[in-house]
Amino acid sequence: MKNKLKMMILAVLTISLVLTMGGCDIPRRDDKKKGSETAQEEAKSRKDAGEQYKGVLTRATDTTIVLKGRDGKKAFFIDDDTEYDLGKIDDLYVGDKIKVTYHTDGEDHYADAVKLVKHRKGALHFSGRVTAHDAKAVTVKGKKQTVLFAIDHETKISGSLSKGDKVRITYDGELDEFPYAKRIRITRESGKSEQHEVIGLVSSVSDTEMVLAIDAKTTCRFKITDRTRITGKADKVRKGDAVLVKFDGDLDGSPEALKININRVGKKLGGTIRGKIIKVTKDSVTLRADKKTYTFRIDKNTKYTGIKMKKGCEASITYIGSLSGNPKAGTIACSKGRKTAKKDDKKDKVKKSGKKEKVKKSKSKKTTPKKTKPKKDKPKKTEPKKTKPKKDKPKKDKPKKEQPAKEKVISASGTVISGNVEKQTVRIKLEDNTEIVLKTDKNTSISGGYFPEKGDTIRIKYVKDSKLLKEILFVNEADDTDSEGE
Repeated sequence: MKNKLKMMILAVLTISLVLTMGGCDIPRRDDKKKGSETAQEEAKSRKDAGEQYKGVLTRATDTTIVLKGRDGKKAFFIDDDTEYDLGKIDDLYVGDKIKVTYHTDGEDHYADAVKLVKHRKGALHFSGRVTAHDAKAVTVKGKKQTVLFAIDHETKISGSLSKGDKVRITYDGELDEFPYAKRIRITRESGKSEQHEVIGLVSSVSDTEMVLAIDAKTTCRFKITDRTRITGKADKVRKGDAVLVKFDGDLDGSPEALKININRVGKKLGGTIRGKIIKVTKDSVTLRADKKTYTFRIDKNTKYTGIKMKKGCEASITYIGSLSGNPKAGTIACSKGRKTAKKDDKKDKVKKSGKKEKVKKSKSKKTTPKKTKPKKDKPKKTEPKKTKPKKDKPKKDKPKKEQPAKEKVISASGTVISGNVEKQTVRIKLEDNTEIVLKTDKNTSISGGYFPEKGDTIRIKYVKDSKLLKEILFVNEADDTDSEGE
């Protein structure tokens, strides 16, 4: 009986246990799949129904991003459910233009999706002078504002940073929101002399020195070293080039030229000459200096200093071009000429000697006519002159002088292939594609003021037989003069 009772009790417990387990709901795999799908649908529906905001990323942390758009700055919370569409880049950077789809909970904005619209190319930079710094921050004063940058052990600094240094900072963030300095490059250390610039024409140049004419009265010397950089329109500095020179120090002490930038390659030479003006016309002035006569062109751009320019006055002329051609007067400084009267010379001699010159007074004497005795005319003896018989000499026919034939002058136009200043020759390709070599002399009129070079387009007049150039006119200058006349 006892065994039967035990068996009945076990059966009842088993039945009750089965009934209890049948009443519990145990989740299955299908139920889990259905739950994840519903969560995604909810997120998608929330994304579709959410608001959107476009702007530039100004700050990013692990939990928030800040955008600057039309309505100002907005902060958005981000979490693991936030979806990102960044294209080809791996991460967002300050300065990127992005679009955020978000929903609002109270006053807070939660980012559901972040899409990159435009990636910022290049880094952000700021330049200025260091006014203060420590291990965590550096203050830099720029042209328009002073900015405090955050720094740490990962900030790359080129050299030892000190107050007064000029720096260029690569940073992330907004300048008015304590940006982070990723790199600091020292462009000039404090205490070093400032760089200066000057513009002028090269008067002379060698491998170690250059003389620059800043104006008609001022010249300065620069040292050329291995550190001197030459940039611009040529790789070598020549006489007559217009250059910009960067240097350290004072102009009076022959400073070192750090950089020479050639703005214009010099073709036209020039200089300054002093003499006496012997002729003045509307378009020119003629000067006599060193027993030679030079004529200079003048126009509305010619500057005048000193007294009024006229014949007989002394003048110092700064010109552009060659004295052998037809140079242009840039500046004419006139002064009074020296007096050469004899009276002034006598006065000067008296002043130097300190003696007064005695003036002789002429006394008027009474003159009485002298008595003259009448002379008696004596008859002169005349002897017949002996004449020698003339011998007839045979006449010699004198050779007639041959008159020189007239020079045949030809006018033509063409392009200069080459010009040799030393030999005074020019090779020209004429309009009919024939080449000709012509020579010049001191009488050749060169309107441009400089010897023709390769590539110049010119009009010429030359003697056919002797190949001697009479006149050279640069086509560009001819066009300029025509436009001025109009």
